[in-house]
Amino acid sequence: MLIIGMVFSLSESEGRRKGRSISKSLTVIQAIAYTSLICIPISVYCYFVAPDWTWMYWADPRETSLLVVITAYLLYYAALLLGYFLAWAASRRSKKSGLATLGIGAICLLAFWSIHFKRAFYVGSRQEFFSGKAVILHKVYPLFPMLLVSMTIAAAVLIWLSLRLSGRLANRV
Repeated sequence: MLIIGMVFSLSESEGRRKGRSISKSLTVIQAIAYTSLICIPISVYCYFVAPDWTWMYWADPRETSLLVVITAYLLYYAALLLGYFLAWAASRRSKKSGLATLGIGAICLLAFWSIHFKRAFYVGSRQEFFSGKAVILHKVYPLFPMLLVSMTIAAAVLIWLSLRLSGRLANRV
């Protein structure tokens, strides 16, 4: 979510950003809408299909209270806004600083996935995971096909919105 927030922040054109406070930015509202309409539904689906995997095997969903689950979903928005604000603050210095912030965020995400590869890409119950019997994500039906389709759509929408917000598609649409 941090990366998505950064992408939305950096996609706002210089002309729209100039002289505006962050609280008056339409892209903040669009980022929240994107999260609410695309990211949260995908995450909720994953939670119901593979709850242990969704928690990356760190917490037992059967012992996790509803309040903790709701808080976890609210943290999606906190991470989104944090990414937005980080990129916004960096890009006020220069566009290169904003892009560097996005690059650092992407490197951190890749490092996290590398360190926790099995937790991120092997699906099963906690018992299966800790006994080495979890299955690689691409072999899990219906989770993998749904993620493949939904993440492709999510990425396409994110790219389209980024181009649209930055003004690169203004003349074409």
